[in-house]
Amino acid sequence: MTIPIVSIIFSSCNSGDGIVKCEMPKSVALSGRDAKIEVMGALGLKVVDTMLVITTMKTTGFWSFYSLDDKEHMGDFLSKGNSDKEFLGKPTVGTQHFEKDENGNDICYIYDFRKGGFKRFNMTKSIRENSLDIVPMEIKIPATVFSWTMLDFDNIVISEPDESRTFERRSLLSNNQRIEKPVFAIFENMVTKPDGDINDIGTFMGHRPHLNRIVECGKKLNRIYLYDIDGGFSKILSVKEDVPSNVSTVIETSPELKQDCFRYLECFDDCFCVLFSGNDALKEETNPQNSKIFIFDWEGNPIVGLNLDRYVNSFSFDWANKRVFTLNYSTEEISEFDISQLEI
Repeated sequence: MTIPIVSIIFSSCNSGDGIVKCEMPKSVALSGRDAKIEVMGALGLKVVDTMLVITTMKTTGFWSFYSLDDKEHMGDFLSKGNSDKEFLGKPTVGTQHFEKDENGNDICYIYDFRKGGFKRFNMTKSIRENSLDIVPMEIKIPATVFSWTMLDFDNIVISEPDESRTFERRSLLSNNQRIEKPVFAIFENMVTKPDGDINDIGTFMGHRPHLNRIVECGKKLNRIYLYDIDGGFSKILSVKEDVPSNVSTVIETSPELKQDCFRYLECFDDCFCVLFSGNDALKEETNPQNSKIFIFDWEGNPIVGLNLDRYVNSFSFDWANKRVFTLNYSTEEISEFDISQLEI
């Protein structure tokens, strides 16, 4: 995938208070259609190679697999339980680490939120043999980490609450050793009140594949943090939407009026994509505004905004077939959008 960067991008951002405020240089309206995939209790989705993987509430198969070619069901895997091949809670497909092994099999490294550590799930072999192939790994990572991203097997960036639950402490777990990196100082003012909600300062985390550039986008806060783990690059962005980028404003807002900012994140070699909401709790229940997907390059330059014709909770790009899948888990509606006309 090649993303052309044109000169208009560089005039679409301006700085203030150390935060680069960005406006998409181009917006495209997209109309979706029913993807004709029905999954009860769907909670998230992810395109992986030639498959669409869907997180569900089904305790005997947290993940459902569908072929992208004909949308046929390929199997259900991952169950609830206390064995070393099971999970106490459902792992969300969109926050895991995917790659191919030396034999071309699609592998997922799944973080066990309740117990800590990772499990290696061979998805290709499990589907081919209709038998779960999953093993625990010796990577040490604590339980209840709020967000994480695996740069490689030996280096994982994590964010976890401190003892007061007013701040999310970031660390690099390198060869199972915890290291505090100077670049994490860019988060030092992201502190909530002792009686506040730590989710106000929570983020989704990802990174540029095969490189150490990390992105974090605020769940309530209108901020996108870009940084290199070695400290050679850092930038804080916000989008020109009606959601505050000031930490104090967010934590002082009453719970029913707090808006969701970014709801989802997907990272690729040339870009990262964030899902913008802008809805507060009441609006989301009654009449949520349509969602937007903002696409940036890895220097923090905005590329294009995709204005969807509906509200969604998650998305995943199928670049090979030039489409985006989305999910509204309130209605369990899975949609797809044609992006063949986009220069992406």
